[in-house]
Amino acid sequence: MNQVKLIGVLVLGISLLISCDKESFNMEELEGSWFRSYKNKVWGGHNKPSFERGESHITITFSDNGEFVRNRTVLGIYEGTNINDTSAIVIESGTFTTENDAIEILLNERIWWDSFYEGMDGFEASGIEANKYKDITYQINGKELKLEYFIQTDIISDEQETPGLDKFEEVFIKLK
Repeated sequence: MNQVKLIGVLVLGISLLISCDKESFNMEELEGSWFRSYKNKVWGGHNKPSFERGESHITITFSDNGEFVRNRTVLGIYEGTNINDTSAIVIESGTFTTENDAIEILLNERIWWDSFYEGMDGFEASGIEANKYKDITYQINGKELKLEYFIQTDIISDEQETPGLDKFEEVFIKLK
């Protein structure tokens, strides 16, 4: 009889481990703001190489209520500007859910501002593709967040793993 109870307890324990909601564990790890910075690549023109000018700073935030915000600030990209001059800002927002190591983001707003358009008084809304980010997976290692995802493109090349989708791999550092 004790063996039956022991087997029952083991089966119950294994069932609980298998059905354990990994989403909430990952969600807590993911919550907060993450940052990355990189040099901008600028097209050099026909038959000229691309070159670096200015930087892009990206902050992504995953809130505990399921809200997602991606803020990209571009600095010093235009000729004659200083590295600290804000050239453009793009903010995308929406909601997210997680399951195991996958994130699903559903965008509902995109606003932007660009110093190239001197007459812009403030941010303007633009069209948004709700499912822009596809097949997002993530790994968290201490204060590093690695995202892998795809974005649909009209250009199809042999370098794409999936025709019509460009793959991105980004590493962010946790803020605070």
